[in-house]
Amino acid sequence: FTGERGERELSYAELDARSSSLAHKILAVLPTVDSGAPLVAIRLPAGVDQVVALLAVWKAGAAYLPLDSSLEREEQILSATAPALLVDTTFIDGADAAVVPLPVLDPSHSAYVIFTSGSTGTPKGVVVTHANIADLLAPLADELAADSNDIWSQTHSFAFGYSLWEIWGALATGACVAIVDEAVRKDPRQVIAALNQSQVSVLS
Repeated sequence: FTGERGERELSYAELDARSSSLAHKILAVLPTVDSGAPLVAIRLPAGVDQVVALLAVWKAGAAYLPLDSSLEREEQILSATAPALLVDTTFIDGADAAVVPLPVLDPSHSAYVIFTSGSTGTPKGVVVTHANIADLLAPLADELAADSNDIWSQTHSFAFGYSLWEIWGALATGACVAIVDEAVRKDPRQVIAALNQSQVSVLS
């Protein structure tokens, strides 16, 4: 993994432990909803903490709303969605919460909300369920022959749909995600160098 906090690696066991810990913290302050999944906004730079937070939100039984400040429409998105909680660096670095039972995920519940680019008008929020994601990723092993030996690159903002392939495609097949730093993504030569350095085998 690479990110603004420096280059780091995380094993699946560490990812599981850290996301569970953060899920408990989220669940401790998350209001209950009558049906569906509460919406949790995430404002974190590309890197380990971002992936941990995405998984933690799911473990807490919520749906995530990715916020990318570079898109300059954050206020509009927050106004349209009114998320129940914001997970940012301050939240992650706060004190741990007591361990409470984590909910069982419902495939019909919302997994995330991503806003369209708005190129044809006002950006619109698109709600995707856990079942939708499972259907999308199901053919990976057969059609892409993807497995745990692969290294997937994440070169897109997590506020764009392609990030779904890059992050969850890798994790669903037990592979590695090589997260390209946000500053590096702006320079094609640096991107190519980062992909070669990480020995990326799956590029979206």
